[in-house]
Amino acid sequence: MSQYEMMLIVPADLSDEASQKITGEVKKLIEKEGKLLDSKEWAKNKPLAYPISKHKAGSFWLMTFEAVQKSVPDISGKIKAVPEVVRYLIIKKD
Repeated sequence: MSQYEMMLIVPADLSDEASQKITGEVKKLIEKEGKLLDSKEWAKNKPLAYPISKHKAGSFWLMTFEAVQKSVPDISGKIKAVPEVVRYLIIKKD
């Protein structure tokens, strides 16, 4: 299994509870396919460089997880289906 990092952006106008709920859903998606190692809020209500889907700010979450390489596209596809996720990026750690 390889290690991956994911940066996740959720809308800044969400309450803390709603933000926790969304990231909880994403964590469950990751745990179905692999093993979540770490999850933390990196920045709250940070302005975006440019608007994304009419959002001008977002809360950034950094997650580290282990998964088999074949399961990463499945994880990515499931995260795309979560409508509250503004943007995300998954990279493989060396």
